[in-house]
Amino acid sequence: MVVAYVDSSVFVKLFDSREPGADAARRRIRASKPAASVLLLPEVMSALARKLRLRHLRPTAAARLRAEMEHDYSNVLKVQLTQSVLRETTRLLFSYPLRAGDAIHLASAVVLGRTRDEGIAFLTADEELAEAATSEGLEVERFG
Repeated sequence: MVVAYVDSSVFVKLFDSREPGADAARRRIRASKPAASVLLLPEVMSALARKLRLRHLRPTAAARLRAEMEHDYSNVLKVQLTQSVLRETTRLLFSYPLRAGDAIHLASAVVLGRTRDEGIAFLTADEELAEAATSEGLEVERFG
């Protein structure tokens, strides 16, 4: 089974059906073995907390979504921020026009791919990140 590396731009689609590509992302993630950087949880929770602060969500809805996110995250194969991932992140930052968080996600997928016998599909809704992942030889699936 191919591991589906999920970045934050795709993972949030599990919880907001109004997002473009949400249904396809939900089906793809739930039908695969998902993996992600440990950075995923704080990034997704940050987005949720922001929506709550801006009053785009009611507190009860935010609490429900938070519980759902934590549950789904518990089923994700987590890539730790090891020295290998951090070295790869630095290389990627000097190779592509990526933000730090995006470079960490891509580095996590690249390092994960080196340590597994299975293929890695990189799921993202970010076009620059998708281009960099393609250049790094990953199979990319866009959900934007």
